[in-house]
Amino acid sequence: LRGRPLTGLTQGEAHKTVIATQVIAARKTTIARLAESIAAVGDVTSRWPTPGDVWTSLCSKDLHRPTREFLWRLAHGTQKVGPFWRNVKNLEHRATCLHCDGQTETMEHVLLMCNAPGREIIWQETQQLWARSGLPWPDISLGAIIGCGLNHFTRRNGKRDAGAARRFKILVSEAAFLIWRIRNERVIVNEGDHAKYPTVGEIRKRWKATISRRIRLDTQLLNRRRFGTRAVNLGLFRGTWEPLLHPGSDPPPGNWWASAGFLDGMWQRRPGEHIPTGQPNHESITFSQESA
Repeated sequence: LRGRPLTGLTQGEAHKTVIATQVIAARKTTIARLAESIAAVGDVTSRWPTPGDVWTSLCSKDLHRPTREFLWRLAHGTQKVGPFWRNVKNLEHRATCLHCDGQTETMEHVLLMCNAPGREIIWQETQQLWARSGLPWPDISLGAIIGCGLNHFTRRNGKRDAGAARRFKILVSEAAFLIWRIRNERVIVNEGDHAKYPTVGEIRKRWKATISRRIRLDTQLLNRRRFGTRAVNLGLFRGTWEPLLHPGSDPPPGNWWASAGFLDGMWQRRPGEHIPTGQPNHESITFSQESA
């Protein structure tokens, strides 16, 4: 803006210019989380994204705003867990997991290791739903969660499967965010009271409601006239959800997503699918050893 008359400069333009010229040192936690994310994506796709790619993926319109904010904070390491509470008077006990023998409650612990009801069953449900895609389930680590929007999947003909990439992004991000919300209820709202722990049935019901609500939102976003650039392409919508709703078979003709009760059959167990119990099942679900 050098040489521009001040009389023609708006406050918004001035603010953007000041922000753009500021040099902000990256936080150590942010650098480490970005490195984890880049490595996790590279291990799966053999393509290593740049830090800019990671940040761009976190701004994807495919992510619900609260979920997007959760991932953004996860990438920066700003959730209030573990060491944060050690400096808060009268709340030092929150630094450790009350359920797991006093282990430090980091985000890795919350999302990947905690034995309190919620985490294990949600990941089992997520993997089982993903299995209908007929695609391999990548190792889940903190970096994989942050970079869930950067994974690439290919069809048998070698072409990129945009629907599968979007499906993985939504399922993994929503699963992680739900685990975090259940943790907050357990630790902050209910103060670790075991009597108020959610049951397996309640957790499963919340997971189903989360994904069903997300699919219904997508059906609304098909209206391009109403949502404009926020609208979802019909082909991408079908590529995202049809493998889960109608696995291994041709979808019904017509606009099946416009019919009442189109989600009714989604949660019926298919042959070979078990009912997740929330107990560790290392043969069916794999987590990154780096996070264990």
